Amino acid sequence: MIWYMRLWAVLYIFLISGVCFSQDISRPEPDSVTANFSGAPPQDYYIAGIRLLGAHAIDSTQLLMLSGLSVGDMIRVSGPDISQAIKKIWKQGIVSDVSISVEKISKKQIWLVVSIQELPRIYRVEWSGLKDAAENTLNDQLNLIKGKIISKADIKRISTFVKKYYADKGYFKVQVDVRQTEDQFLDGYVHLNIQVDRGKKVKVGEIHFMGNEQFTDQKLKKQLESTYGSSILKFFLPSRFIPADFEKDKQSLVAFYQRAGYRDAAITSDSIAFNPDKNKLEIWITVKEGEPYYFRNIEWEGNYVYADETLNQILDIEKGELFNPEKLHQNLRYNPDHADVSSLYLDHGYLFFTVDVAETGVVHDSVDIALRIYEGEQAKVGKVTLQGNRITKDQVVLRELRTLPGETFSREKLIRSQREIAQLGFFDPDQIGVTPIPDAEKSTVDLVYSVVENPNDRINLSGGWGGGLGFVGTLGFNINNFSIKDVLKPRRWKPFPVGDGQKFSVMFQANGKNFQSYSLVFSEPWLGGKNPNQLSTSISHAIRRKNFTNTTTADGVDETTQGTLQLSSATTTFARRLNWPDDYFTLSHALSYSLYELTDYNDELGFSTGTTNSFIFNTTLARNNLDHPVYPKQGSTVSLSGSFTPPYSLFNNKNYHGLEAEEQYKWAEYHKWMLDARKYIKIKGNLVLEGRAHLGYIGTYTNRKGVGPFERFYLGGNGFGGQSFLLGSDLIGLRGYDDNAIVPSDTDSNIDGGVAYNKFSLELRHPVLMKPAATLYLLGFAEAGNTWNKPSQFSFKNLYRSAGFGVRAFLPAFGLLGVDWGYGFDTLPGATKPSGWNFQFTIGTQIR
Repeated sequence: MIWYMRLWAVLYIFLISGVCFSQDISRPEPDSVTANFSGAPPQDYYIAGIRLLGAHAIDSTQLLMLSGLSVGDMIRVSGPDISQAIKKIWKQGIVSDVSISVEKISKKQIWLVVSIQELPRIYRVEWSGLKDAAENTLNDQLNLIKGKIISKADIKRISTFVKKYYADKGYFKVQVDVRQTEDQFLDGYVHLNIQVDRGKKVKVGEIHFMGNEQFTDQKLKKQLESTYGSSILKFFLPSRFIPADFEKDKQSLVAFYQRAGYRDAAITSDSIAFNPDKNKLEIWITVKEGEPYYFRNIEWEGNYVYADETLNQILDIEKGELFNPEKLHQNLRYNPDHADVSSLYLDHGYLFFTVDVAETGVVHDSVDIALRIYEGEQAKVGKVTLQGNRITKDQVVLRELRTLPGETFSREKLIRSQREIAQLGFFDPDQIGVTPIPDAEKSTVDLVYSVVENPNDRINLSGGWGGGLGFVGTLGFNINNFSIKDVLKPRRWKPFPVGDGQKFSVMFQANGKNFQSYSLVFSEPWLGGKNPNQLSTSISHAIRRKNFTNTTTADGVDETTQGTLQLSSATTTFARRLNWPDDYFTLSHALSYSLYELTDYNDELGFSTGTTNSFIFNTTLARNNLDHPVYPKQGSTVSLSGSFTPPYSLFNNKNYHGLEAEEQYKWAEYHKWMLDARKYIKIKGNLVLEGRAHLGYIGTYTNRKGVGPFERFYLGGNGFGGQSFLLGSDLIGLRGYDDNAIVPSDTDSNIDGGVAYNKFSLELRHPVLMKPAATLYLLGFAEAGNTWNKPSQFSFKNLYRSAGFGVRAFLPAFGLLGVDWGYGFDTLPGATKPSGWNFQFTIGTQIR
């Protein structure tokens, strides 16, 4: 008993002398912390005080609260209280070391000391060896902000992230050195200096294939779209190795074999090695081709609506054809370039249709397939709702839909409805969505269309240089989603009265007194609100003043006179959508009156002083099925129009050749025909080929009166320049040549401008940016055209040719902006050398 008491006394003295309850805790296993009191009897104390040591940036009171220890609490020193407190502090992730020791014990009271070593915090981050753009990107993605706690694990994470960031760009020898320097003024804060040496970009050298007997290495390389080899065909393309892309390429390679009938094809191994001599990677891929397989028997099960013969015709797979699971899948479920079974059912309301593919047998080299169909009931459209339209009113969108409540569901009409919403121009075309909510019990489906507003109303306040006039200023606004009925309701202005889908624009353009133009346009796309009948009205007035130098016959002194040309016009147009041959067609009729007034305007228009009255009836048949209003990838547009003035010469016996020019042209008389066609073909991905053809002809009703000076064709440039010079003329763009440079002269009437023209163009486009805020794409073009002053001279061979490249940017606030560099290959009349390189700038969509 005595030895027991002595042992207790020794332990007690040791305890009160400041035994440390500290425990060195190492991550990531804080649960291993325990209080070492195995030799002491259980004893409870009241905490009389707690001191915190080592805190700089950490709030002491808050940390002690997080530990669970507070003055007045009772703890058992040989129990779990101390170790649990240490764990709680550790788990906050703000310290690198923590210990709790006894400062003093008196009877039932105990005083504790909590010692911590804070993890440093970031004060500043400095990068070395990077460009500003890369610094900003890495700072954002790593979230390296001031005050952020930084640990050893974070340092390692930074190094790993930077290496991966550059590996995705083709750099595999990146060196990252992260150094910490304590701040001189703030305890616990450090400066991070991250030095990055990305080294040289590691490109892909040779790609070696092994095991391939049916296809050459070059053929297989073409399947690796992202991992380029050293082929001459890839000379102008980047050659970088990205692991994620390489994995996708390997899947594409296997898919290529399977499309060719090699059902068991697989990649058995691959390896990558760095060649330091060439600073390139070399890749080895071993393939197992196997034997080709063929389709044998294809059986349909569960089909009652459509017979086997109909489904086989759409499936388009013959017995004995190479086994191609991709073609089978596409022709069953979705094929953008071919009819498919799924579309057949979904376009006729079978929303709950499903089809499963089962291989029922493999005999030698042939595969038997069973196609098991569940047709279900035809679904009717239930509720149709719209979400996301903050400005545009519901009825403006809903009236464009082809999926009406109560009608049989159709996927084709669903896709068409999305296109019609995009064509409005009020929403981001790439964010128009539709969510079907089917109800199998009721055989109905509710449709929720979602849109993202992308207003394209524009306020034009700009200036620029225009066609020899010097500085030309423009002021105006285009409201493409106008609401005339809210004009007197200022509370609904945002900032204009908008939301009813109408169009309203006012424009003023001027160059001092030399040129002024005013215009006002209003258009209602759904006259009456029940049918898509469009009514448009416009009025405009323009005046062009020009100085002419004349030589007097008396004393030979040159004198300058100022001539003026004024054009006032008003037009009303009525257009309606047709249902035949299909509802992509529209038919429009327009009636317009134009008044040309010339005063001392020399003789370049055939007469210098006088007026020309022009009453014109125009009818246009057009078709448009483009899939996107800004960057179409497929579809076409075609427009055939005819404009007719009254045939005055048919009803009078005037000898126009004997009249003065002022009298001849007092009433404009002609008929004008225009054909414009565009076709878009998706080459691959977003690479698109556009083909255009434009033809025009102006004729007369009788031989007694020729074509007047107005509405003739001028060719060359961007198709916009020189509008102020050539009021009442039809400007045709032809890049690579100066504005309006290709202009034949009518020797009989001494009037410039052609009466017939043609133009053909091919344009290859690829987008750089396709976002709601902007669309940017690059293009290369080749085009040819000409214009003649006699129909008999019209030719498809005698054309002025050009080629070049350019860029287009669509900004909702400004419309379409474009820059082109074109090279004219041919020599213009009067010139001694080809046109050569020409720069053109465009604003707006080029009509022709």
